[in-house]
Amino acid sequence: MQVWSFSFLLFFLISFNSYANDLAEEYLVISNWKNTIEQQVESAISNHLKLNPNSNREQVVHFYKSTMGWEAIKASVKRTINAKFSKNELAEIVAFYKTKAGSKLANESPAISAAVMDVIVKKQKAYVQ
Repeated sequence: MQVWSFSFLLFFLISFNSYANDLAEEYLVISNWKNTIEQQVESAISNHLKLNPNSNREQVVHFYKSTMGWEAIKASVKRTINAKFSKNELAEIVAFYKTKAGSKLANESPAISAAVMDVIVKKQKAYVQ
């Protein structure tokens, strides 16, 4: 009886964790995180090369993509999302992104993020000069 109870509990915990991971994955996809991060990395590469014109472009691209690109940070972002939100909260967030307003937010997020990065870079340049 105890073995069965322990096995059931273990199965439940694994299933629950898998469901939460699936929700986190769905959130990352539906909210357009990948495109947002990729645009930020491209902007960082472009800004780096503008500020350091003698840099080796290939090395700069490799560095930024391998350390800050989507594939490099996706697992960490997913862990952070799972740590910050409960399964129920993630389900509500995913449901929001399936609405018209949520879909628009997801589609506009990369452009909004890029515009914010442009403002930050301009302010940074003004400070450095």
